[in-house]
Amino acid sequence: MVALVDAIRSDDLPIAQYVVHKRFALFQRFFDFMVEPVMKDEKFEAYDQAFNIAATNAAYLGLPPCIGERRFHRILELFETAARERSHPHLAAVWQSLERAHAEQEGSVRSMIDMLLVGKPDGSLHLNAMPDNPLDVSLSTMVALVVHWRRSSPGPFHVLHDETSAMTASKPLWDWLSSPGQQEATLGFGDFRDMILPLNVERTEFGRSHAYAGLQLADVLAGAQLEVCRHVMGRSNQPDYAVLLMEAGLERDVQQALKDFHRQFYRTGQMTLSLDGPQSIEQLRALAEQFAAKLPAGDK
Repeated sequence: MVALVDAIRSDDLPIAQYVVHKRFALFQRFFDFMVEPVMKDEKFEAYDQAFNIAATNAAYLGLPPCIGERRFHRILELFETAARERSHPHLAAVWQSLERAHAEQEGSVRSMIDMLLVGKPDGSLHLNAMPDNPLDVSLSTMVALVVHWRRSSPGPFHVLHDETSAMTASKPLWDWLSSPGQQEATLGFGDFRDMILPLNVERTEFGRSHAYAGLQLADVLAGAQLEVCRHVMGRSNQPDYAVLLMEAGLERDVQQALKDFHRQFYRTGQMTLSLDGPQSIEQLRALAEQFAAKLPAGDK
């Protein structure tokens, strides 16, 4: 395996990988299905200027240290079961746990929980309205990968996908979205802030991995990349193997992906800076200008 990765990297083949943090994706689904519809009814566009991304990042990182990692994990487990089984008792347990945490907190943490609790009054309606496979991330992952290739090349592209995945159920939507006949446009919404249409996918095929060497290679690389990510997070069961993979070049892929993400999204046009301290307004402004000068400029 290490020799294979090394050979691929030494041949400088164009390879891109998209890593999904499934627990964070689950939390985003909670926001998408339970919170965003209420905000929309109140005339607040949660997807405008990627508010949903900022809000879910802040809550996902800020809540566990305050309400407890175990409780936060349990809330996600309950929501996952509620979504998969359309279980109203599990969803009710989600709201109960959030309300108990709300009563114990104050300040910004309580405000974060307030944001999540806006979904409670109509939660049962939103649960019933969920689509089939509401937690599936295969479509958004494939869009993200092709968006990456589309930024690098006009195409056309030929997509080969494993037919055993849930993506097969989304094929009609995928075919429409990826069609070369789509009107030319640059869209910004949700997780895709500069999606160029048409994606220019000429053909999409679904097959079994045993019949396609490309799918087999993708499976092998995905497993290797997962092991590297686990090692970076301190959770690898095979640290020696992960180190060898990193030495073969997979660590560079992870680091480059992080740098690309930072360069794309951490721009002044997408930031709001709040300063608080004993310094005067003039001193705070000088500090802000000093450190902001190192950030790339960019539109919202």
